[in-house]
Amino acid sequence: MKQLLPLLLLLGLLCFGCSPAAEEPGSPPQDPKPGVTEQDSKKPSAAADFLEEAGQPAVEQLREVLRKTTGADSDSLAVQFFQYGRLHPHELTMLPAFEPNSSPGWDDLTLFVLLNNDQRMVLDGTQAIPADQFSQIVTRFFGALDYQDADSNYLTFQDGIYTAVPGDTMKNGYLWLKELTVADGVYTAVFDSFCFSDADYTADYERASPNQRAVRDHAGTRDALQPPAFSSALLELLVNHPHGSPLEVSETVSISFSLSGDTVYPFTYTSCRIS
Repeated sequence: MKQLLPLLLLLGLLCFGCSPAAEEPGSPPQDPKPGVTEQDSKKPSAAADFLEEAGQPAVEQLREVLRKTTGADSDSLAVQFFQYGRLHPHELTMLPAFEPNSSPGWDDLTLFVLLNNDQRMVLDGTQAIPADQFSQIVTRFFGALDYQDADSNYLTFQDGIYTAVPGDTMKNGYLWLKELTVADGVYTAVFDSFCFSDADYTADYERASPNQRAVRDHAGTRDALQPPAFSSALLELLVNHPHGSPLEVSETVSISFSLSGDTVYPFTYTSCRIS
């Protein structure tokens, strides 16, 4: 039976987010493996953390999986998702849109695999992925998908090897958990997405976007912030505004997933809707 776990705002707000990896051209440096700050761990818990649903086995299972994966000492699902995003900065934010019982578009799927390849191989100065490794990554995140090896806008395929097409391919964004439901072992998490351009991280205060300025204002500086300082300031800003932050939402992202049992990549994705 479907169990709705609504987002109630009680005492404090906790958030999820991610940051871009340093390896990709034109993007700010990736956060180091994150820990939980004293502010994170001591913030009052909101009902968004689903602590009132402590008797729900599925919620407790998800909480424990995230805790083991991130190493973060927090009961907050939102904080745990945030730390997961810092460990895997291109997973949730670059997840391709697709419907249940279907496959992502080929271009979007190949881009996701490219950005989430954790065994980098360089061939003639370009990132390369053997076809069997490509298949392993697809299975890791999506289970059994039916696809044919082929070129895409982001990868060329020849002689059993995918080779990256040069270019800036990332969307730099942070996700904020708003709602979670679970039914028959499938979780659906709804996030607000806040996107930032590459230039926004280094822009002068006057030329920065309103969202970028809001984060800097909260951090008490007009200077450009890079991860991990930017991520930490954004997290604190969202936590400190339980009834709505001053940030403008770029997108709403609804992601459905089941638990895979993997200790590093625990989610198998079944759908993603972006609006």
